Amino acid sequence: MLKHKVIRNKMRIARVLMKDPYLSSFIPETAWFSIKELERMLKKYKVAYVKPNKGLQGEGIIRIKSLPNKKFEISYSKKTKIKKFDSMVNKVIKLLDKRRDYLIQQGLDLATYENRPYDFRFLLVKHLDRWHLTMSSAKVAAMKDSIVTNVTYNSRWLPPDELQHSIYKVLNESDQTINPMATLRELMDLSYQIANTLGGQFPFYMLGLDLAVDKNGSIWFFEANTSPAIKPMKKVNDPKWFAIVKTALKDIEIQT
Repeated sequence: MLKHKVIRNKMRIARVLMKDPYLSSFIPETAWFSIKELERMLKKYKVAYVKPNKGLQGEGIIRIKSLPNKKFEISYSKKTKIKKFDSMVNKVIKLLDKRRDYLIQQGLDLATYENRPYDFRFLLVKHLDRWHLTMSSAKVAAMKDSIVTNVTYNSRWLPPDELQHSIYKVLNESDQTINPMATLRELMDLSYQIANTLGGQFPFYMLGLDLAVDKNGSIWFFEANTSPAIKPMKKVNDPKWFAIVKTALKDIEIQT
């Protein structure tokens, strides 16, 4: 039985990728949260995200934007407020759970589909010492200014042949000019490289990888989910890939 380790520590995983000479270029700048780091990130990128080091489904994420006239927009849950720096900092501190560690991350200007930002989830399973891209979906935000892309564009998990069509459609119909086929190939290649790198450092046998494209067409890695939903994997309507998924899951023991 293969023992798959669930690791929810985002920084632990990010550090492995940031040390890789090639993969580091796909990782938004990430640091432990502090007021000093918040001020530095806002000066450098104008937008920064504060995230729990251990969190799921976008829970607890705060976005801060630098505005003209030394004001800042702070967005959290479904609320947005405009404040001066000191008031913004005080608000951020109040929103943080003192029992948890937080990261601060470079904000990205994501590409949009029908004026809403989008990203992608790639699901890979390791079988016979090889990673297999089994399913994926495009995720489009519910609103133009959403903090997270929490609405699935295609509600079905798709096997590789179909996922290419789904992701190609979003890229091809993006509000920005993006080369859909070249970007799709790079997204898929990157997902394998990330899985191989992380799998070489941790006992991982399945990964959900969140990747995105910005308005300039550059590709970015957001995070790796080491405990992706298993039920959708069992519903793949493709005999070839279902056999791989079924066999792989049968041999995996999940350890938290």
